[in-house]
Amino acid sequence: LLEAVTLLYLPNFQAMQDALKSLGPVHAVTANYSQYSSRYDKYKDGVVLPAFDPALAGGALYDINIYNLNLICGLFGAPESASYTANRGFNGVDTSGVAVLQYPTFFATAVGAKDSASDGFCIIQGENGWLEMQGAPNELPRVVVHAEGKDCVVEANAYEHRMVHEFQAFARIHATQDFDAVRRSNEQSLCVAKLVDELRA
Repeated sequence: LLEAVTLLYLPNFQAMQDALKSLGPVHAVTANYSQYSSRYDKYKDGVVLPAFDPALAGGALYDINIYNLNLICGLFGAPESASYTANRGFNGVDTSGVAVLQYPTFFATAVGAKDSASDGFCIIQGENGWLEMQGAPNELPRVVVHAEGKDCVVEANAYEHRMVHEFQAFARIHATQDFDAVRRSNEQSLCVAKLVDELRA
């Protein structure tokens, strides 16, 4: 059993992991994935489709912000504590919101919006430099590392379609019966699932 979270299998994600050591102690992380939903206009007219139905796991946290949370937890593991503040629609669904995750030596914020749009990004700030991921967190198209007195641009994803690396990884895991990879994937999925349950409570 493997969860299809594309960003975890992208070479640019590995590049972000590798770059963390050059940043020194991390003190702040900010991620944003905001995309005006094609279903939001109907929602504003009173038509509740599954994407905005709390009973069907609709809303910004379970949908679009899940990518920010997978990125942050994939890089840093589970936080010590977390909270969620949201803009809520007429039926109580979170149309946008921000999760604040507290780690031992830094905090991370994850903004997800389905009622408004902006460029996607993730910024990781350390004592010795900072890293900027430019683009949607489910695609990680471009990473810029500002450290050691220079800027390094990483565009290591090899394919135009974001799912190719994931499909290749799944095929390799199945062919080689790599149950260590399965365990790591499941641990990541459980980490994020427990986190969103805590945030939704």
